[in-house]
Amino acid sequence: MAVKQAERIPTTILLESLRKAQDFPNDLNIILEKGNIKRVRLAKALGVSRRELYRWRKGISQPQEPIIIHAVSAWAEDIRKSSVS
Repeated sequence: MAVKQAERIPTTILLESLRKAQDFPNDLNIILEKGNIKRVRLAKALGVSRRELYRWRKGISQPQEPIIIHAVSAWAEDIRKSSVS
C-alpha cells in the first residue's frame, strides 16, 4: 500500500534531523568544553553511562531516542549563542 502524501515526513524535517544527527558528537563536545560541565554530570543529565557518552562522542554509536539528539543540539546551540554575546 502506498503512503499518502500527508503521511510522509517533509523533506526539510528529515534533512534537519540528519544534520543534527551528524553534528551530535560535536554538539556533545561543545557542551563539555564550552558549557563547563563534567562528563559524569552530562552522562547523568542524559540518563546514560559514561561509557555510552564516550561512544557517542567518538561517533561509535548514537542514542536510540531521537529526542536526545534534539535536546543536545538545542543545548549546544544555546551555548554557542551565549559564547557569542
